[in-house]
Parts: sequence; structure tokens; C-alpha cells
Amino acid sequence: MFLIELVTLTNFKCYSQSKYEFNPGFNLVVLPNGGGKTTLVEGVAYSLAGSGAIPGTVSDYVREGSLGSSYVTMKAQLGQKQLVIKRGLSPRNSSLKWGRTSMTKVTEIQRFVKDHIMPPQLVRTTICCFQREAALIARADMNTRRKFIMALLRLDVIERALKSLSSPTPYSSSLRALEDQLEDCRKDLQKLEEVDDSLEPVLRRQIELLRLKKAYDPAAAQRRAQLQEQLSMLRTLYQLQQMASNVDSPHCPLCGSTTYSRNHIIERANETYQQMLSLDAELKSLPPAYTVSPEAFSDLIPDLEEDVCRQYLDLITQKRVKKHTLENLKEAIERARSARTTQQARKVLRDFLMWMSTPLINFLSAYTTNILKAGVFDSFELDEAFNIKVDGKDFNLLSTGQQDYVATAFRVTVSYLLSLLYGCPRTPLLLDSVGDSLDEVHYSALMDYLSGGATKLFSQVIVTSHRSA
Repeated sequence: MFLIELVTLTNFKCYSQSKYEFNPGFNLVVLPNGGGKTTLVEGVAYSLAGSGAIPGTVSDYVREGSLGSSYVTMKAQLGQKQLVIKRGLSPRNSSLKWGRTSMTKVTEIQRFVKDHIMPPQLVRTTICCFQREAALIARADMNTRRKFIMALLRLDVIERALKSLSSPTPYSSSLRALEDQLEDCRKDLQKLEEVDDSLEPVLRRQIELLRLKKAYDPAAAQRRAQLQEQLSMLRTLYQLQQMASNVDSPHCPLCGSTTYSRNHIIERANETYQQMLSLDAELKSLPPAYTVSPEAFSDLIPDLEEDVCRQYLDLITQKRVKKHTLENLKEAIERARSARTTQQARKVLRDFLMWMSTPLINFLSAYTTNILKAGVFDSFELDEAFNIKVDGKDFNLLSTGQQDYVATAFRVTVSYLLSLLYGCPRTPLLLDSVGDSLDEVHYSALMDYLSGGATKLFSQVIVTSHRSA
């Protein structure tokens, strides 16, 4: 059994430092409107499940203007040992102590809560019941109410899986017809693959011509000839300059000038040599020269008659079209098979959803009826579309107070059902802001049940309200 004994809220939203002690059985916390009723329930949820149990961010729950640490501490009885959980908001640190067991890592604390109490994600829907949830059940439209109840019961997981399976696309041809078309296409393609012997030489000659054309580069050949001519001239000039630099004469051996300088001739020779190196590098970067003899072309071209070439090109086109058709048929068959599998999966999920939801709906109807019988109504009916009828009357025809009364009773039943489904120990039930819109008759009937029958289902019942019992 899990029993909350003390909750301490420090710099948590509107609380600077507050302590709430709870006993087994029924507990009523009377606070004025705006006095922190919802915050108290959120504090319990945060201490048990962490940030996932509160809407918004953790920083939103740090008391505005506070200078000290912000945290929630809960002391409880779990089994035969005392459990102490402290969850910090600022700074973000956590600790858990249970007998001789102690933890400080959030992941370890979450695992402990899951193993010994309930999955943390269920705390907000099982232990803690908020005013806005009852209001949502009471005053939302049918579709919103259905989605909310499905989420409470965790059946929305199955619905999301069902929606993720896209509706199968209708095809004009059946799967069998597509497979027959595929087989015919394969046979046609096989015939085209058997190329006629007369076309094979044409294929070889075309490939050879394409290779020759690709290898022959007119621009590169022209540039190669220019570079080779320039390089030849530079080599000759370089040889003359070397010879001139070795002549001991007052006149230039090349031009006969009297202003002859041997050093000048050497500098010019070095410049010529650098130009030769640059031209040689560019020449090497060009594609290799490819020489095709006239006989090579004369052997290839005459046999390539236009009709034969056109026949071969038509064959290539037919093969390409057939291959494209073959791929399209394969994709169509895969889509058809996938659609059939998806349709089967959708049917399985729909059946599973119905198999899961029907006993849950029956349970909710029966237990909510038991609660209402203790008060002012005799029956509660919830159908598969989550329409609600009370004493045979449509739920929307009830007064606001009656709707809130029924919605609160239904919400209590959901908490009890979830605790049974997940095999949880007897847990507390916290109801937030009960009785705000109830008249005396319905409020008194609800309080009688919560202080009596509900305490047999839960380890303790904690109710926050601005009204006394």
C-alpha cells in the first residue's frame, strides 16, 4: 500500500513554505479560490513523476521573486518502509530514500516509481485528478470528450497506430491482373534480348566509332601542335643563347651589337628555359594523342547502312520502354500487396481496439453507476462512441452542477480502473477543486461517497475545495 503522509512545498508557485499532513482515509483541504488547491495536487504529481507530470516548464513553477531553493518533498508509507522523495526545481536535483535504499539520479528514481508504485506517466491520470479534467468531460463536445477519455485509458496509442496506417489506395486492376501483365512484359523483354545476328556487327561498329570519336579531340590536337611548334623554336633559341654565352668577344655573336654583355645573354637563356618548362608541362596535361588511320574509318563506315542502324535504334527504344514498363508493374504489384497487408493490419487493430475498449467501457459504466446510486442518480451508460447517458437522459441535457457531479464520479472510476489495469498497489486519490459548481445536494452526495465508499478503493482520498464538508 502507498500512503502519503506529508507534502512540503518550498518556493513552489504560490507557496513560499507550506506543509500538508495527510491521514489514511478521507482528507479534506479547504482553501479559498486562488489559494493553491491545484498547485498542491500538482506538487504531489511533480514529487512522484517529475517534470512530465506538470504542464509547462519547470521554471514556470518556481515561485516568482524567490531567492532560495525551490523544491517539493513528499514523505509517504510504501509497504512497511517510509519513502522520502525530494524533487528540486531550482536547482534541479532529486533524491529518494526508502529504508536503506537511496538514489540521486533521476532515471533511477523514475524506475523506482515505475517498479514500486506505477509508471510515472500515469501519475497525472491515476493518482491526481484535476478540476479541468472533470470540466472537460462535462462541457466538451462529443469528439473532444472521446479523445480525452481515450487518452485517459491509454487507448489513444492504438488509435494513433491505426491512423498511421494510411488508407489503402484503390487500384483499377486486381493483384492477379497485375501479376499477369508482369509475366507478359517479361516474355516480351526476353524476346527483345535475343538480338538478331545481323544486328550484332552493327552494334560492334557503332561502339568502335563512338570510342574513336570520344578519343579524338580536335581542340586538344590543335593545341598540341601549337605547343610543339613553340617548344621547338624555344629549344633552338636556347641552344643559340648557350653558345653565345661561351664566346669571348667585344661584339654580340648573335646580333653584332657592341654593347655586348655576357651576363645579359645568360639571363635571357634562363628566361627561355623557364618558358620551355611551362610549355612542356602544358603539353603533358593534354589528353594523349590518338591517331586513327584512314583505313580504320574505311573499314567501319561502309557497312553501317541507314536502315540497319535505324532498326537497331528501334530495338534499343523498345527494350527501354519494356524495361520501364516492367519496373512500373513491379512497383504497382508491391503497392497492391502493401495495400492488402495494410488493410489486414487495420482490421486487426480495429478488432483489437474493440476487444480492449468494450470491457473497459462496461467496467466504467458499472462502477460509475455504483457511485451515482449512492447519490441522486440510478444509472450511467457509456457507449462505444463515448456518448454518455444518465438515467436514460442525454448527458448534455443535465444541468451544469449535475454534469460536474457525474464527471467527477466518472473520473474517480477511471483512476480506479487504471490502478487495476497496471497492477498498482492501493494508491491515494487526489481530487482538485471539488464542488465549485455543485449545489448542496450533489456536493453532499459526492462527499459522502468520497469519505465512505472511495476509501475502500484507494489507500486515502485527498480532496481540495473551497467548501467545507
